[in-house]
Amino acid sequence: MSEENMKESLSGLISRLEEKASDSDKMIKAVYRKFPKDSKMKTGGKLKVMLTGPVADVLGKKQHDSVILQDLSDGDLGKLYNRVMGIKESDEEILEAVADTTLKQLGGRGRLTSMIGAKDIMSDDGGKSLVFKFSNRGAKKPNYVKITLNARDYYDIEFGRITMKKDPVLPIKMPEYNKLKTVKDVDVESLANTFEKNTGLYLRL
Repeated sequence: MSEENMKESLSGLISRLEEKASDSDKMIKAVYRKFPKDSKMKTGGKLKVMLTGPVADVLGKKQHDSVILQDLSDGDLGKLYNRVMGIKESDEEILEAVADTTLKQLGGRGRLTSMIGAKDIMSDDGGKSLVFKFSNRGAKKPNYVKITLNARDYYDIEFGRITMKKDPVLPIKMPEYNKLKTVKDVDVESLANTFEKNTGLYLRL
């Protein structure tokens, strides 16, 4: 390879590296802007964020772990960018990342069924919510829950009660839903405790 060709090749390599660095910097800044004020900080010229909910799961981190965005690999930065920017390939991926993760955090389908008689466990809102019914005696106690991941990556939990009411016209009973309470911005560590406190039921022995 001639000296001139070597210079052109080196110049092209430098140009590609500069473009890559510029793209990474844009992604880092975009990710940082998406985090709430109480979950991010600047330290030593670098951007640090605290991971919660499914965002932590995406990177295989523990809840409330902190990471410096500039120190992430290209692959992890891409995963985090896609997650916080809401880029998904399909509703099935959303279900896996959100509703299925929420189900696991409550102990899984088997535990919910055996401990509280959960049934009709399914996703809602395109996979962003987990809903299910459960056995609970008492006219004023909830027997239905909807758990939704909000924009802050915390959970909003709606408790309600479904009862069977006689139809005023037809000789049948129809389900009637009454919303009892909504608890907002619940972190993942408090998810099970919040459910137990508001239902009087236990998810663990």
